[in-house]
Amino acid sequence: MEITLANPMPGHDRDACVALRVNDTDLYYNEWNPKVKVLRAPKDEDWGARTFDLPDASGNTVFVMGPVTGK
Repeated sequence: MEITLANPMPGHDRDACVALRVNDTDLYYNEWNPKVKVLRAPKDEDWGARTFDLPDASGNTVFVMGPVTGK
């Protein structure tokens, strides 16, 4: 797992971005979904990643992304 912190993120409607890069997006979604609030289920992005979002304890959005796997 790799973490990226970016600030600012112009054009993304947010002042900062926290992203977790993982090897298997669906694996983490299936593990975390029953335990934490997920804002958006996994989807394949046009730019070549599979992503989902969840909030951190302060209400910031954490962007989880991994490779498209064909699931």
